[in-house]
Amino acid sequence: MDNQIETKGKLIGTVNYKPYKALITIAVFAAVLLLIKTTIAIVFSLLLFLLAAAGMFFIKDRPILEVYDNCLVLYNESKQAQIIPLDEITKWDSGSSSFQTVLYLKDPQTPSIIFECFDTGKVINYLKEAIPEKQSIEMGIEIRKVKKKK
Repeated sequence: MDNQIETKGKLIGTVNYKPYKALITIAVFAAVLLLIKTTIAIVFSLLLFLLAAAGMFFIKDRPILEVYDNCLVLYNESKQAQIIPLDEITKWDSGSSSFQTVLYLKDPQTPSIIFECFDTGKVINYLKEAIPEKQSIEMGIEIRKVKKKK
């Protein structure tokens, strides 16, 4: 990636904007629908293929987050980067929607940063690897409740 920020830490992972998993899942579901061989299934399947193709070709991919072992690099829509040292983060949590992640900072002028991404599971996994001790207690309780139900 040519616009990657130079940091002294080790890269844990990168999260991009384009929802590859969702688009691939839609395409696979459309392929399975073709096996039914009814007119409505074929029409619906073609519509799903068009949706997946439109997503692959028209959604611009860009980095949203890079997680290092010493900092986070957040990119906005114009690809400007904001470096956040991990020791500046007091806690992190999922936001009010399933696509949001909230970072709470020590800085009183910027007490929190909210960013959105299609792959919040990937964001959570990277943050758990980089700063597990700063995961919000409420979020941890919710995750444990979901695991117990399974």
